[in-house]
Amino acid sequence: MSFKQLKDFCVRKRVHLGYPVFLVGAFLIPGCSRTLILIGCVYVALGLLIRSWSAGYIHKSTELCTTGPYSWLRHPLYLSNALIFFGFAVAITHFDKPAISLILWCLVGAYFTIVYKWRIEFEEKKLSEIFTSAWAAYVQEVPRLIPRIPKNQKSTDSHFSWNQWLLNKEYRALIAASITLTIILFLSHGS
Repeated sequence: MSFKQLKDFCVRKRVHLGYPVFLVGAFLIPGCSRTLILIGCVYVALGLLIRSWSAGYIHKSTELCTTGPYSWLRHPLYLSNALIFFGFAVAITHFDKPAISLILWCLVGAYFTIVYKWRIEFEEKKLSEIFTSAWAAYVQEVPRLIPRIPKNQKSTDSHFSWNQWLLNKEYRALIAASITLTIILFLSHGS
């Protein structure tokens, strides 16, 4: 497999590759702190809320979404994934096994940094080809991953839609996160 094939695979299967890291971590570090699991759940829930909010606005590759969370940052779905992954990493942290915890944090950090950097580059290239001048103007006004309050709220007909949320199959993120958290909780017999 060439580097380009590996990169393309990781970009397409980015989420599917992330969850196993946490499940392996949960198996390697049984007895995680219930407090850390709870804190991790808060981050996962926040990430899922932002994902859901974003998915209710976006019409992938058919229109440039610049409203809702997309008026705050260009990639709210990826910011939400970062929160979800951070939450899982917190949940499987075990202070009695710092070496394993550190290795897992490094794996998660490296995975997220590399794979999502590739994904954002891929997506932004695609969007610039589809939406050309509108994308260029959007990039000048809205940051990539660090949210900022929009300078001027544009009135628009675009609103959150549960139908769009369903069309974007956002329920899959809820299901996957719930299963992963359930397994982490099941494997944890700690304090």
